Amino acid sequence: MPNPAIDRKEILVGAEEEELKIKIRKLVKEKFDGEFRKGFDHYDKIDGEDSKIGSSALEQLLTDAKVGNFLTRTLWVEGVMKVLDKDKDGAISWDEFASILEDSPQTKEETGKEPGDDTPDK
Repeated sequence: MPNPAIDRKEILVGAEEEELKIKIRKLVKEKFDGEFRKGFDHYDKIDGEDSKIGSSALEQLLTDAKVGNFLTRTLWVEGVMKVLDKDKDGAISWDEFASILEDSPQTKEETGKEPGDDTPDK
């Protein structure tokens, strides 16, 4: 018999990850004309243009993307760092940042279409 507590936790983590992806994509679309590298470079400057996004820059990115709130944002920063900082150097590189955008279907708001509707626009 599956453990409902684990199932709910996994569902919540997945929902939070999707929320993060959707909100970052929306921010990049609105503020950086859809150019993810341009967005990354903008936040890189906050921490000193070392081609990585550190904790303070990540907190600003999450604030701008309206992820979490002033009470939960520190937890979001810690969680995102834990998941994305693969080399454990305390910052997110471009490759690590880009990985959150891979394998993620675009939303209806991003495409104007329902998921799975591949018919071309007229």
